[in-house]
Amino acid sequence: MVPKGRIETSRAGKPDMPLQQTHLGVAAKQMAEATANNLGHLDGNAHHKLLQSLAAFDRDDPNSP
Repeated sequence: MVPKGRIETSRAGKPDMPLQQTHLGVAAKQMAEATANNLGHLDGNAHHKLLQSLAAFDRDDPNSP
């Protein structure tokens, strides 16, 4: 059993581990939520770049709704 707060080292470096199960996945989700909550505070240039990035992702990702 892995002590609370420790990463299970046998799984930590696996390339097939879902992003949501990693620290990077948690950080990415938090950043996305923070961006969504503060979209109105972005300047015009940052807002435009974000929209372009989202459009490119939606266009390139076959699993996008």
